[in-house]
Amino acid sequence: MANQLSCDKCGNNYEAKNTLQISYKNKSYNFDSFECAISHIAPKCVTCNVIIIGHGLEENNQYYCCKNCMR
Repeated sequence: MANQLSCDKCGNNYEAKNTLQISYKNKSYNFDSFECAISHIAPKCVTCNVIIIGHGLEENNQYYCCKNCMR
């Protein structure tokens, strides 16, 4: 049997060659999809709780999706 890894978000098992292995903030993660990776490690806006995929805004170590939420 091939080397199996579990997705750190959803728990699905896949062959290691078919997973995303991401190191972020000194931790290593295994994901079966970009969807799982994004929902698990992407920052969330402190105002509206949307997942920030692109460039957000940061102030005082808090993340915002847009200038409107930062106000």
